[in-house]
Amino acid sequence: MSREMALKQAEYVAEHYFDDEEEAAFLNELNRYYENDVLREKG
Repeated sequence: MSREMALKQAEYVAEHYFDDEEEAAFLNELNRYYENDVLREKG
């Protein structure tokens, strides 16, 4: 599964199953890991 697909699925879950505060915290953390992974791949 690609990173982009995983990110979209996580966003869907956050929007439908978390309240606004939890959603924001979850997506912030997820985006941090996503960005770190992209940077790690670039070297």
